Amino acid sequence: MEAGRPMISFDEAESKVLANIQEIRKTEIVPLEKSIGRFLAENVVCDRDIPPFNRSAMDGYAIKDEDVGKSLKITEILPAGSVASCKVEKGTCIKIMTGAVMPEGAERVVMVEYSKESSGYVKFNVSKNQLRSRNYALKGEDLKKGEVAISAGTVISPSHIPTLASLGKYNISTVKKPVVGIIATGDEIIEPWETPSKEQIRNANSWQLIAQIERAGGTPLYKGIVKDEIDLIKKVINETAEESEIVLITGGVSMGDYDLGGKAVRELGYDVLFDSVAVKPGKPTTFAVRSNVSRKKDILFGMPGNPLSVFIIFEILVRPAIEKMNGGGGHICTETNLILEESFSRKKGTRDEWVPAKLSKTGGITPLKYNGSGHFHILAKADAVFKIEKGCLELKKGDKASVRYI
Repeated sequence: MEAGRPMISFDEAESKVLANIQEIRKTEIVPLEKSIGRFLAENVVCDRDIPPFNRSAMDGYAIKDEDVGKSLKITEILPAGSVASCKVEKGTCIKIMTGAVMPEGAERVVMVEYSKESSGYVKFNVSKNQLRSRNYALKGEDLKKGEVAISAGTVISPSHIPTLASLGKYNISTVKKPVVGIIATGDEIIEPWETPSKEQIRNANSWQLIAQIERAGGTPLYKGIVKDEIDLIKKVINETAEESEIVLITGGVSMGDYDLGGKAVRELGYDVLFDSVAVKPGKPTTFAVRSNVSRKKDILFGMPGNPLSVFIIFEILVRPAIEKMNGGGGHICTETNLILEESFSRKKGTRDEWVPAKLSKTGGITPLKYNGSGHFHILAKADAVFKIEKGCLELKKGDKASVRYI
């Protein structure tokens, strides 16, 4: 973009972004099967104890403790979903199936594997000392009625589905997804289904961003490729801002004669909070805000034209913003420390750098060799990116590196 503010640290850039993002207060109801990846808008509270009754943990025989080792009369066979018609008395037992309600009077379940039935009686080939468990779950031992089972702001994953279903939550209250508009700029850009001439390149950025936005919990709104005409760029920016919570512009954010994005943004009344970040790839990243009558702010990111830069900047700056809008607090994109399987060095340490890497079978990471920010095809081989901080020229084999999975 046009020469503007000085280069700032990534931490400062991240703080500026998150300080200008407000949570979306609108909610919508989605069915259980459509809820994966959505942010819960409210706490999920238990409507009953879980388990709702003392429940047999296995197939076996419900008995009194004192009757272990005795021959017991089987008074009833109790499947799951039924209630015993009689108590367990001394000298008797009830044959019980996994998940069934524990009969009154029963004090443990002896596994069917330890039993031998004959003529309506059963005897156990195990001593009381060998029985380590009572083999039934107590009412409410997992969750109590009124307890919060899943907190608001949680991103629903397959692991949450059984809890939601068991609590009768078929229609789920979720945060309405933020709409994220995508604008590609450049006379040389064509769509993937078109055949390029020698000087043209296919549009990888927009389709990459569509996938990233969906994964981050947003709704992508692709506005197409805009030619390098400032009035046209301004028109599409305004249209996109009206239809979305965040606008992403790819290309046109550097210092060339045809990099018109910065000029358009400023002429439209945006306040550019930064346009140069000490991060590699993605240094010429812009973040701008504008007052809006219908909502608090218009939010805009100007992103470089190289797909690798776009990918990284989205993951480290845009994705946390989407998460915060969804009520997630801006902390889903957390980093973890993993061991480097090979050393990594660089010539300059003026910026934080994010390096594509492959996860190893031993739980570490191996740096991938790539040819700069234009070599975005390396992403197809990468599982993660790791950070080498400003001022550091080398991370050695065995060092811990800060990693984000991609």
